[in-house]
Amino acid sequence: MPHVRRSCGSPQQHSHTHAAASSSRSMDQLLLLLALLLCGLLAVLRRGRAPPPPPSLVMHKISDPAVAHRALVENADAFSNRPPARLHVALAARRRGQRNENLNTLAHGPHWRALRDEEMVRLISEFLGAGTGTVVASLEWALAHLVDKPEVQEKLHVEVDDGEVSRAGAGMPYLHAVVLETLRLHPPLPVIPRHVHTDAVGVLAGGMAVPPPVGDFYVNFSAGDIGRDSKIWSEPNEFRPERFLTGGEGEGVGPLPGPKQIRMMPFGAGHRFCPGVGMAMVNMKCFLAALVREFEWAPPTGTDTVDLTELDSFFKVMKKPLSARA
Repeated sequence: MPHVRRSCGSPQQHSHTHAAASSSRSMDQLLLLLALLLCGLLAVLRRGRAPPPPPSLVMHKISDPAVAHRALVENADAFSNRPPARLHVALAARRRGQRNENLNTLAHGPHWRALRDEEMVRLISEFLGAGTGTVVASLEWALAHLVDKPEVQEKLHVEVDDGEVSRAGAGMPYLHAVVLETLRLHPPLPVIPRHVHTDAVGVLAGGMAVPPPVGDFYVNFSAGDIGRDSKIWSEPNEFRPERFLTGGEGEGVGPLPGPKQIRMMPFGAGHRFCPGVGMAMVNMKCFLAALVREFEWAPPTGTDTVDLTELDSFFKVMKKPLSARA
């Protein structure tokens, strides 16, 4: 006969064992509840000790070219500090998330080496984005204006058709003027933020709609408004590259401001001007020369206008992407 394992012990013993097990489960549940309550209490206490969030800061706007020159060129040392990323550059904040390490402060070891690799990839991506996104946006604006003004496109075509695209810019003054006029009207970064210390507040006196506050504060130098200042440029909203040719009102004006006056600053001014200005200008000229030499650009079939409305964003791009036929 098969062996059957039978339980030993009286019904009283089974009842006692069941009661002990139930008591143990109740104790475990009680301990778990106490642990959850303790974690919640610690979170509340920690939140109470955390420093308060930084107050919202008012960004003051500067659109006067003379004030911008006085601040960014004549007093460049005092106006070289950018605001913290959390206040002004949301892209950097999202990119780094909750981390504040950089390549100089990360520890050593396999784990940290992986973080270094990740940081390097992100930095390279950031540099490529800063060096290509702005150039692409500027090229789109330039081509849009050429589509909108076929007479300007024809003059540019004649010039680049006689030269070498690989040497675009050398001996091509009209191409240079078209690029400058595009940057004057549509600087890639419409505002240039600066953190102003107390001892430099007086430099901005007279250039602000309201008196400067006491203590440190932040300002935005409006590159877009400065490039369209009617006191400097005639018909500032018109796309007219001839203004940058010999005898024009913009003769001698370049992508970076000179030491005497700011008339446009698409790449910033002072110590913090864009270090990629040379590469950006060469890229724009080469691409634009190739596009105009090989194709004749016109509005899409059924329309004869181009929508030049700007999208209010970090980069000044076209609200409606350019559509053209070649």
